[in-house]
Amino acid sequence: MKKTFAGGKRRVLPAALLLAVLLTGCTGKIEHIEPNSVEQIAVESLPQSETWARTYTDRDKIGRIVSYLNGLQLRPFFTENPDEYTGQALVLTVTFADGTVREFTHFGNMFFREGGGAWQRMAYAQAVELETLLNDLPGDVTP
Repeated sequence: MKKTFAGGKRRVLPAALLLAVLLTGCTGKIEHIEPNSVEQIAVESLPQSETWARTYTDRDKIGRIVSYLNGLQLRPFFTENPDEYTGQALVLTVTFADGTVREFTHFGNMFFREGGGAWQRMAYAQAVELETLLNDLPGDVTP
């Protein structure tokens, strides 16, 4: 007769399913950006396109973009592989008054990352929101 701990194997499957559900539902955020500490935000696209190339120095425009970035709900665990996708990427370079720089990449209306960090999954609605926001905000300076 085999001995098993209380509950045996019957507890492993529900625990694994619970873990999978929890990881799928986990959302993350970028490290908070204080809008008043931002000096400028530059936008470029890859491949390069004049459509998106612009720089923001206006406080209100910077505030709207920073509010968008701070509000993102990102999922670090997802099944899609960003390397299997092609498309346009928008790169936002945030320069702070103290000279530090943070770079964010929005790719394929699905993926988002900071610098060279790991890709995270974003909701399609939030991806489209960035394009809408940038379309509504003409740049202050042409790069």
